[in-house]
Amino acid sequence: MSGESATAIHKGQVDLLDFIDWTGVECLNQSTTHSLPNAIKQGYREDEGLHLESDADEQLLLYIPFTQVIKLYSFVIKGPEDEGPKTVKLFSNKEHMGFSNVNDYPPSDTAVLSPENLKGKPVLLKYVKFQNVRSLTIFIEDNQTDSEITKVQKILLIGSTGFRGSSSREKKDDQKGCFNCKKPGHFIAECPELQKDKPKNGRFLKDSFENKFKKIPMTTWDELDNE
Repeated sequence: MSGESATAIHKGQVDLLDFIDWTGVECLNQSTTHSLPNAIKQGYREDEGLHLESDADEQLLLYIPFTQVIKLYSFVIKGPEDEGPKTVKLFSNKEHMGFSNVNDYPPSDTAVLSPENLKGKPVLLKYVKFQNVRSLTIFIEDNQTDSEITKVQKILLIGSTGFRGSSSREKKDDQKGCFNCKKPGHFIAECPELQKDKPKNGRFLKDSFENKFKKIPMTTWDELDNE
């Protein structure tokens, strides 16, 4: 990991590169000789001699699916000060977008990149808009000087996978409570105290339960009729 990437990523966040589903990644209007892997893949994006470049005009449309649901906090897009991206629109979980319909949908967030951003300063996103992201569409609408070509040197997506802390199974185990010994972590059928009364054939002794709980008196219909 480069020093720049380490600075951009805070505690609890990761570079989401390892969670990209490369089989579904697309980039519309990219140059055949300067394609998306140059800007986003490990090893390529650190090479200053490589970059992503637009083809017919200044716009680029990137589609990035993930192998699991992620949370996106921020991103880094580096580029030259003249041909680097300017207006960047991000869409969460929007499938099959193209240049013909990208303006038909409101973006999840929009960023206007500054010279500092193009040098590697992270862009913070509206976090609530990127909580359960399965795919991300990035629309680079223009560049810094209205040049016919846009160049991107590096793309870094920063977030988390949402699987920190205890698993749901562990949380359920923590919520267990035994009615016999009143201790957490197990139900009555798993109670260690009752397991001591268990015979060798694997069945609980009936008396062990009857001695633990008092029977509640019940009134029968015959008793009600005799009143």
